[in-house]
Amino acid sequence: MLRVPLLSILLGLAALSGCNQPREATVKVFVGATVIAKAGDPPQPYSIVIVDGNQITAVGAQSEVPVPTGSMKINGVGKFLYPAGSQGRIKPGEPADLLLVRVNPNEDPQYMQKLDGRMSGGHWTPVGN
Repeated sequence: MLRVPLLSILLGLAALSGCNQPREATVKVFVGATVIAKAGDPPQPYSIVIVDGNQITAVGAQSEVPVPTGSMKINGVGKFLYPAGSQGRIKPGEPADLLLVRVNPNEDPQYMQKLDGRMSGGHWTPVGN
């Protein structure tokens, strides 16, 4: 019969207690989406939208806005990024409450049925297709 000294068990448990769940990246970047900054605005294709914490920090053309190293990238190619609230806007300083949809929300009233994901307070939740 094997005996493990109590000290070895305690040291092993102490080492494991330092292990944490991986943390969600605080900086998230929508890459390549067509942005509709507010209801009725014209689409801005191939855009970058950077979210830090719960706030939008940068919006612009993919050719002009650098993607921060180590950020979580969300593929928006072929999709539309739209504000989640009726009064929402996609611009720096605004809350990160966004919808990523597969159709132009200005043209398709059923866009919520074509949802690819939702960001609420900076937390990204993909929606199954």
